[in-house]
Amino acid sequence: MILGKFFGAIRAQFNKLANYFWEADPIAQMQYEYDSAVEQLKEGRVGLEQYRGLVERVSRQVKDGENQINKLQAQAKAYLKAGDRETAGSFALQLTKAKTTLEENRQQLVMHEQAYNNNLKKIQFANKKLVEVKDKISKYDSELKMSEAEAEVAKLTQSFNMDVTTDFGQLEDVI
Repeated sequence: MILGKFFGAIRAQFNKLANYFWEADPIAQMQYEYDSAVEQLKEGRVGLEQYRGLVERVSRQVKDGENQINKLQAQAKAYLKAGDRETAGSFALQLTKAKTTLEENRQQLVMHEQAYNNNLKKIQFANKKLVEVKDKISKYDSELKMSEAEAEVAKLTQSFNMDVTTDFGQLEDVI
């Protein structure tokens, strides 16, 4: 129990320290988020390229398998018409193996297309996040510059020792 309170106090102190650094430069924190979004975008692009290659390769395998099945069916039918049941049977056996391979390739194609679409969504999300962070950075940077300018104006006003309300009040009395 005492150790729990002790570690809780230490955790609270680390949290205060982290908050201090977090609030010290929010623009730098947003720039870090921007950089991490760019890294996600790069990773997504690499994954997208890899899965696109896999999708294309498996797609070619599916097309080749379909062509092979059509060829084997035609040969089996031709040998059946010719009355050679033994050769037609061997083509039928090859046909069942080809159909099994084709089904496996189709399943792989669906799996790789899903992975490709997931990477595409990852890139779209990172791009969206990138735009949001970039907008936030420009907004906060302009607000920060505006507040610095207002602070400078306030310093100038104080250095002139001019009390605006008093000067306007005197002008009203004169009028």
